[in-house]
Amino acid sequence: MERLYRASARIARWGGAACLALVLAAGLLTVADIVLRQATGRGILGTTDITQLLILAAAFAAIPHGFFADTHVSVDLLTENLAPRRIALLKASGASLGVALLALIGAFGAQQAVVEAGYGDSTSTINIPKTWFWVWLIAGSAYAAFAAAMVALRHGLVALGRPDIGKGI
Repeated sequence: MERLYRASARIARWGGAACLALVLAAGLLTVADIVLRQATGRGILGTTDITQLLILAAAFAAIPHGFFADTHVSVDLLTENLAPRRIALLKASGASLGVALLALIGAFGAQQAVVEAGYGDSTSTINIPKTWFWVWLIAGSAYAAFAAAMVALRHGLVALGRPDIGKGI
């Protein structure tokens, strides 16, 4: 179990790095478009479409890393006096809710992807098929739900008094 957890966390870390690269690419594309518009009066065709795809991909690439890195917002004032096992139980509960939410996002996203694929929807400027957007949402939410489940299991085990399989990651 610990090996699976660590391997999953490593993949999520790569997703976090990919997120940075995607956001950087979106930013550089936007800056290049602005500079070209100012210098030549003509920008890069499809900047908005490409930037939206890059940012969507970045967001869903980052979510699993957020679960494994335990960077989600919490209210320490309410939990600072709780025993570590109770804190672990709260974290397991929160991650479990994350599993449910991400599974719903993926399921509803898949339904909408099928509808839009049936219509042949694409972006308005350079005709990027909308299925490319849905692929990121569906795959990203599926892996994020898996990551949240792994984190829920980790904290659930700690709440039961077992060793922390994610310690030191």
